[in-house]
Amino acid sequence: LGLEIYHLLDSGIATPEAIDDSIKYGLAARMAFLGHLKKADYTGLGLVQQIMSNAAYSPPPVRKQSPTIENLVGEGRLGVASGGGFFNYAERPPAEWFSARDRALLKHKALVEKIEREDPM
Repeated sequence: LGLEIYHLLDSGIATPEAIDDSIKYGLAARMAFLGHLKKADYTGLGLVQQIMSNAAYSPPPVRKQSPTIENLVGEGRLGVASGGGFFNYAERPPAEWFSARDRALLKHKALVEKIEREDPM
């Protein structure tokens, strides 16, 4: 997945926002409740088999670097701790960002557990 993401960024095909949104609201939404293999069961293993045998897909070549990341690091944009990376985090201290992330992850975990208890799949 990482190869594809950086290929999309480095080629100018998608923005960081578009990539993260597609993962959050597409792939991750399903994965949080099903996991990869149960998702395959719901898709149907026959279809999964057909998708896997599709010879039209060629993953991007493995590269040891990403020009996008090289540029960000060169600009000192190292992520949340530095105030910026792909996104801007300068409006509040890093500790607040990490705390907000942790609270959101714990809420998400509790919600997934609640849904699994009430409506097991």
